[in-house]
Amino acid sequence: MTLEELYVKIMADEGLQAEVAKATEDGNLLEWVKAQGVETTAEELAAFAKAAGNE
Repeated sequence: MTLEELYVKIMADEGLQAEVAKATEDGNLLEWVKAQGVETTAEELAAFAKAAGNE
């Protein structure tokens, strides 16, 4: 799965949105994303989040 695919899933599911919020709050977002099957780095995740926030 890609970051883009995961993002679409998150936007469509309030439960996943809550999980992302909790992982972000706990400082575990990268680990959470990887547990969802996405191979990424902290830098790639940060760049994606910044770009997604500007849409």
